Amino acid sequence: MSNFTDILRSGVNILFPDICPVCEYRTTDNFLPICSSCMRSIRSGSIPVPASSEFVTDIRVCRAYNGNLKKCIQQLKYRGKRRMTRVFIELIREHFSEDLIASYPVDLIIPVPVSTERYRLRGFNQSCLIAKTLPLPLLQLIYCGNLIRMRNTPPQTGLSKSERMQNLKGAFAIKCPSGVDGKKILLVDDVVTTGATLDTCAKELLSAGAYEVHGFAVAKTLR
Repeated sequence: MSNFTDILRSGVNILFPDICPVCEYRTTDNFLPICSSCMRSIRSGSIPVPASSEFVTDIRVCRAYNGNLKKCIQQLKYRGKRRMTRVFIELIREHFSEDLIASYPVDLIIPVPVSTERYRLRGFNQSCLIAKTLPLPLLQLIYCGNLIRMRNTPPQTGLSKSERMQNLKGAFAIKCPSGVDGKKILLVDDVVTTGATLDTCAKELLSAGAYEVHGFAVAKTLR
């Protein structure tokens, strides 16, 4: 049966070849939505060093937000290509090794929420999709719906961190403080630029009683 499936899949690929949305060449990979060459360039990308901020204990990311990884994230966010999360799986699971999971315990994993308006436009929250690619032991810790986005905010491109913090003021809220009280929390986002979004969310969580907040994202903008 498996041989027949492989033959059928090969026939489909010949008749209806997938085109890599990054380089626009043909890709025959049955799992990844991009070609192997583009994936290799992403794997070899630079890994930013962990950082911290006023309200986030540490912020870790997989790769720099540039090149092919940037294109993949944009394909997910702005063109609705959810299969792009498959590109992130290997990067994320490389980051969350068994040793790191054991030495980096958290009680809850909370994706950064999007506004209702943006959710209706895209049909998904990209941070939630990314969180669901975490290694199996961590999936049971994902907690959506308590940290909510109260309003959509203007684009933050070109703003400093202080301007972004002001722009995000009042944008997030906690529905049930008892759900985060005393908890170590990992915030998950797609891209970190200045860290203002993670900081604003972390401030709300800490004000609601969270013990500690960590941050994680697929990529970080390098300046």
